[in-house]
Amino acid sequence: MSTTTDDARHDGFDTDALNAVFAEMKPLPQIVEFAPLPRPTRTRMSSASFQVDNASSRDWLRIFFGIVSVIFLSIGLFDLLQSTPTSITSSAVASSPTSPEFRTVTREIQDFDVAQRVAGRNPLRDQVETLPEPQSGTSRKLLLRMQKESGLALKIKLLRSLDWITHVGAIEGGRFYLELPEMGAVGDAFVEAILPCPEIEDGPGNIVTGVFEHEADPDTKILSVTFANGAHIEGVTDNHPFYSVDRKAFIAIGEMREGETVQVNDGTTTITQIKSRLLEPGTMLYNLETHNEHVFQVTLAGVLVHNSCPGVTFHGTDVDSALHLLNGGRLDAAMAAARKIEGSPGFFLATHADDAFFFASRRSGTVLKFELSAAARRQLDAAGILRRPIPQGAKPSPFFGDELFVRPDQFDLFNSLLDSGDIIVAPHKF
Repeated sequence: MSTTTDDARHDGFDTDALNAVFAEMKPLPQIVEFAPLPRPTRTRMSSASFQVDNASSRDWLRIFFGIVSVIFLSIGLFDLLQSTPTSITSSAVASSPTSPEFRTVTREIQDFDVAQRVAGRNPLRDQVETLPEPQSGTSRKLLLRMQKESGLALKIKLLRSLDWITHVGAIEGGRFYLELPEMGAVGDAFVEAILPCPEIEDGPGNIVTGVFEHEADPDTKILSVTFANGAHIEGVTDNHPFYSVDRKAFIAIGEMREGETVQVNDGTTTITQIKSRLLEPGTMLYNLETHNEHVFQVTLAGVLVHNSCPGVTFHGTDVDSALHLLNGGRLDAAMAAARKIEGSPGFFLATHADDAFFFASRRSGTVLKFELSAAARRQLDAAGILRRPIPQGAKPSPFFGDELFVRPDQFDLFNSLLDSGDIIVAPHKF
């Protein structure tokens, strides 16, 4: 078995040893979540809020609203007489509730369910998928329960197609291996129920396809973030990516600085304060999985965040190439060109392990896991390394995730990140 590594590093690391290592390895998920905001006491503007018991109060209210109506009608008539038809039309378009500028978050994060919609448009259009939206007739709602390696609980609601449910072997009362590392959900999942798909909300925004409720680890680093426009996030894990207008990239909130500009509903605002906070016992942390755009907006001001932290990726390859990389070998343009089956030469990382397994099976090979640090992700983004939907090719069913495509001229950067430890490669256990 020949590789480009030196013999000393290759000695003793044969295929059997590789398989033994695979059997012992477990994925190390990176969890990105939000703690729910405290629920303030609110006066809800329902019809009951305006009901009173005595007739005199009702008469007073009729008089009051009659006066207010006359005033508003007078002002409106005056504006109409002073306006041109063009200004009236443009005003109507700007205030349309379906206009993207007026999308607002109407639920706290812990109140979301699958099949509902959440506001958010990803400024990095190369990350956006164009898959058809889920359909009620061919989708189901799954209620799952997991115990993470830490022993803490994780509850999940997923919206998935019937094909996906069949593929992973999910049945009520059974278990299957769930592979969503970007959501901190890796391991055996118990299926509490498979329910009919809820009615999918109409209107703008992205369909919520997953709701994740994590029991918080006491060692989790939680930040409280305040913004110049008055928005406030009571608790968020320090690795959750927020969109930085200054850097034109999604940056882990723990690596952002006060004064940095973020995107909100009505334009931009700045971060005025980032501070650590303690977790109270029993705190639950929440995250959403969203369809296609992979982003959502938090707080009523609509601060834009990514729905995942893509720090774990996967590479399906033949056994010789896997051994080469595990023994300290580096990406090589000539080797990549010689081993490619189709498409452009380069190096490909899948965001979902099952997609990498498909490519490994074409080579009778195996799957490697690549963990990318926040610094690695920033440098790869700056170099233009592309995240894109995986070309369908001859695969009969859709892929589950995206791919990162590293061009041969970007290999030196990737290799330097391997050397620095900002990218760690290990066998992946299914």
